[in-house]
Order: sequence, then C-alpha cells, then structure tokens
Amino acid sequence: MVVHGEREVLPSSTRAEAAKALAQFTTAYNKADKAYDSSLDADHVTGALGDIDAARLKAGHAINPDGNPSHTPLRLTDVTYTIPKKAGWPRWFVADAAGNKGGSARWVMVFQRDGLGEPWQVSYLTLMAAGQVPEGYREGLGC
Repeated sequence: MVVHGEREVLPSSTRAEAAKALAQFTTAYNKADKAYDSSLDADHVTGALGDIDAARLKAGHAINPDGNPSHTPLRLTDVTYTIPKKAGWPRWFVADAAGNKGGSARWVMVFQRDGLGEPWQVSYLTLMAAGQVPEGYREGLGC
C-alpha cells in the first residue's frame, strides 16, 4: 500500500517523535550556549530564529572566547504538544513548555521539517507569561 503524503491528511508527527525533537533541540541549545558556538545547534534551528541565535552566540563568543561563564542548562518541563493534521510539506508542530530561563515564562516553539528524511528544526520561539498562552489555540489549528 502506498500512502501519498502530499494528499493524505495525517498528523505532522507523533508525540514520541515530537518529544525526541524537543530533547535534541534542548541538548544542542545547551551545548551551543555553553560554548558560544552556533555550529553546535545549527542543525536544530532555522530561519530568523537561527539567525538571531547565531548572532547571540557570536556576540557572546566575542566577549568570552572561552565560552559562556554564566551558562545554566535549559530545562523544559510540563510540555504540551500541538500536532496538526495536514497534507503535504512542510510538516510542523508546536511545543509549549515551562522553562527555567525567562522567569516563569512558557517557551512556545514551532518545529518544522521539509521532508521525511530532514531533521526537525525550531523556526519560531517566543516566551509567554504563564497563563498567557491562549486557551483553545490547539482547536484552532485543526488538531
């Protein structure tokens, strides 16, 4: 049986795959932040977020070439995933997590990939105050 992903409306990801992508992002983010080296998370960020992240790390490296003396590993907990059903590519999902950076803010990240063999990359990140993540946004995404 052949499934045509360009026509079939399917979930963009499984929850297990989304959790693995978030874990890979977090590990890469922590390595890059500790070393102030954007090459360490380049495979896990894309678009404007990738550019912003690379600039932040480059500036940090210019000030502290030996790495980030204030590095605290990012920990994300209380994660919820919004995984829309859609046809075609790119595929995407949203991870919403409590983070230990940014005060009591929630880290809301959009992961995307352009093909089955491609890695999941974070293309958008925003921090939202706890309680400010819109109720019902999952329903609006057709999940």
